[in-house]
Amino acid sequence: MAQAYVLIKCTSQSVDSTFEKIKSLPNIIYAYKLRNAFDVITKISADSLTQLRDFVLNDIRIIDGILETLTILCITP
Repeated sequence: MAQAYVLIKCTSQSVDSTFEKIKSLPNIIYAYKLRNAFDVITKISADSLTQLRDFVLNDIRIIDGILETLTILCITP
């Protein structure tokens, strides 16, 4: 199983609606709003790194109002 944190920067007008869309996606373990350089942080999981990448590219990044994402892979021994 692959897991990652995804930091998400949104337009100022879309933070609330984008957050609600993100929370409803499959593979989201949790999501929180932030008051920082990024607006939302999520922890996501998938069966493989390829599925994780595809989820970020095809499900998260296509949401209207998202300006930028930063994906941080979780590495476990």
